[in-house]
Amino acid sequence: MDIPWYALLAIVGVICGVALTAWQSHLQSRKDVARIQAEALGGELSARLDSIDARLAAIERTLTEIPS
Repeated sequence: MDIPWYALLAIVGVICGVALTAWQSHLQSRKDVARIQAEALGGELSARLDSIDARLAAIERTLTEIPS
């Protein structure tokens, strides 16, 4: 197995290129999943804050109706 050094260099370059592309694809998919989860959490958080705001408004109405 007498492969010239420049052929080995090309083979190693191709292997590293494939590995780098696979790693970048993996990281991109993780970013996409994180973005989707953040969007879902943002909507859920907004709904919870709206419900808390409604409860606080009801408490404020009750407190203003109490005679001094």
